[in-house]
Amino acid sequence: MDKIFLVLAIINVVIWVCSALTFVNYLRNRPIFYSGNCVDKEIIYPSLSVIVAACNEEESIKKAISQLLNQDYPILEVIVVNDRSTDHTGNILEELKDKYPQLKVLTMTDLPLNWLGKNHAVYQGAKQAQGEWLLFTDADVMFSPGSLKSTVLYALENKLDHLTISPNVISRGFSSEV
Repeated sequence: MDKIFLVLAIINVVIWVCSALTFVNYLRNRPIFYSGNCVDKEIIYPSLSVIVAACNEEESIKKAISQLLNQDYPILEVIVVNDRSTDHTGNILEELKDKYPQLKVLTMTDLPLNWLGKNHAVYQGAKQAQGEWLLFTDADVMFSPGSLKSTVLYALENKLDHLTISPNVISRGFSSEV
């Protein structure tokens, strides 16, 4: 009986070590999409529509949308769906719309039966999108300069139809303080 537990323990250790090595290998080889990563090659970038679902995002919406609209991406439209916000998100978006002609703002006032808020918001934004590529993001995600170009370039060079990336998370809560 002791030998069975020993064999199972050894198998468990081997599985954990292999998993850890796979994860470390992934971390070493993952692409990074920071500014300056994109060497501006002679490339024709496809049009890009960024769809942003926003619900009560008055604290971050101005900075996030301004960073998106100030990207150096050649054919860019940003569609922000104000999903039933009860704060000043709508007012901030109207101010931004006056400043940036490539910004479209959709305002949702009600939620249809059997829909979830964010799902409905991004669906409505996608229906309005004109771009060849769609980027779905949140209203509190900050994009570094050049990140859209480098990400699309990566997808094109690797002949990808779909790409998911995860951001660097900056937490200002209790759990992040040491």
